[in-house]
Amino acid sequence: MRPTIPRLGLGLLIVLGPGCGDDSTNGTGGASSTTVASSSTSSTGPSGSGNASSSGAPNTSSSGGGATQGADTTAGTTAATGSGTTEPTTGSSSGGMGSSSGGPMGSLEGIMSSLMIFQNCQPIVGPDPANVTFTLELLNPGAVAASATVVDAVFLDAGGGQVGTIDVMPNAFGPVGPGDNTMQAVTKVPGSLMPANGCGVLLCNNSYTLELTLDVDGGELVVQDTATADCVF
Repeated sequence: MRPTIPRLGLGLLIVLGPGCGDDSTNGTGGASSTTVASSSTSSTGPSGSGNASSSGAPNTSSSGGGATQGADTTAGTTAATGSGTTEPTTGSSSGGMGSSSGGPMGSLEGIMSSLMIFQNCQPIVGPDPANVTFTLELLNPGAVAASATVVDAVFLDAGGGQVGTIDVMPNAFGPVGPGDNTMQAVTKVPGSLMPANGCGVLLCNNSYTLELTLDVDGGELVVQDTATADCVF
């Protein structure tokens, strides 16, 4: 007679489902390290740069005003200080300094001095008895050489009214190098007084100002000096 072997029941097999184990990496019950969310471990770059989330996707929003600070604030403001151009300054009536208005190439300062006006007004007087001499000094305070040419030479009376014009020689000066100066004796061109009215233009013993205008590489330089018209009879 064979011994009887008891059979195990099929209902004893228990399958543990998800969520009941200890593996927190696959479960949904605890905080998972693979959970995708707004990460508090974002990398904060320099002001104005976007934050990078822990999932690797760029976070285009900027917390804490980062978007406002992202504007470029490095652009400086340059104050215009002028182009080096100044208004022409005439010399004083006693032979002061004038400055050119600054041409495209360079500028000069000038001084007219030692102005002398002499006329022979003896009984037979020619249409232009005037003899005029003066000294012109040109100084270059700039960084490039500059030259000057005469535009006109005008006689003014004590009230500032124009009474006549003359031509002078030389009528061109320079070039004057940077930091240099030149001094030149200048004389009236004979027969150039306009109007040509003898001693009736520059009246003897009257005071007159000679105003000399020069072109300095496109800029204007005005110098002047004052003297009394001396005459012989």
